[in-house]
This record gives sequence, structure tokens and C-alpha cells, in this order.
Amino acid sequence: MSHSAKKDKLFELITIDDNFESLPSQSICKEFLKEQNLLIPDQKPNIEQLSKILIKPEISNKKVIATFAGRKIILQGHIMEKIFYIANSPQQSVNTAQYSFSFSNFIKLPPKTNINSIKVRVEDIILEINNQKINQSILLCLCIVPKNLFND
Repeated sequence: MSHSAKKDKLFELITIDDNFESLPSQSICKEFLKEQNLLIPDQKPNIEQLSKILIKPEISNKKVIATFAGRKIILQGHIMEKIFYIANSPQQSVNTAQYSFSFSNFIKLPPKTNINSIKVRVEDIILEINNQKINQSILLCLCIVPKNLFND
């Protein structure tokens, strides 16, 4: 697992995800967007400004299937997210809200690919905030690290 922090104009994004620094060149990767609408619980104040987002994606299930177009691996996972924000109130207190939601996608596998490991990473996040509602698009990257690309 790696940890990265990115300062944005409005908030700090901290990701706890797989290290992509040493991915072999034969790795098979796919990026995709996961859109999610989040609601701050009614008992909490409205959002004035985000302070920090802590986000952790994990793969929870995998399945290799054979289709007419070739072998594919279906990946399922979940994202745990904690949002820190400044309340839109005179006190401007710092509040938090926690969420967990799922994602799924697939990667087409070249013939005879044996899977060594699967890695997932948050590439970036785009947010739109309206009082107690957060619309977000998370750019995720899934990578298959093969044991060896061709097995004779």
C-alpha cells in the first residue's frame, strides 16, 4: 500500500492505495470513473468548504471468465472514504462524514496470461458540493500484474 497526498485549491486528497511505482511493463491497466453521490447526514451542518478527503480503494472479489471476445477478469471492490469539512455556520467547526461504496469493472486478458497480483489506485477526484450533497467522480486505475505474459 502506498500513501499519497495532493493539495488542491480547496482540500487535501489523501489516498491509501497500491504502489504503482514499480509496476512491470507487462502490466495490463484500465482506468475508469466511479461516480457517486454522497449525502451529509441531516444531523450534521452544511458544508462551507472541504478540508481533507481520505480515500482507500480495495479489491474484494475477482473472477476470470471466457467470452467470445477472449478471457476477461471481472473485478469488484469497495471504497472507504472519510470527508473532513468546515461547517457553514458561525462556529465554522470541522466535521467528518464516512462512506463506503462499491465498484466493479473488467479487464480483457491477453491469451495465456497468469495473474500474479491485482492493484488498484485512485488517480484523481472531481467534486461538486451543494450544502449537504457531494457529487463526485473518482478516477480509478486497475492493474493486472502477470506472472509471465506467455506461458509455453
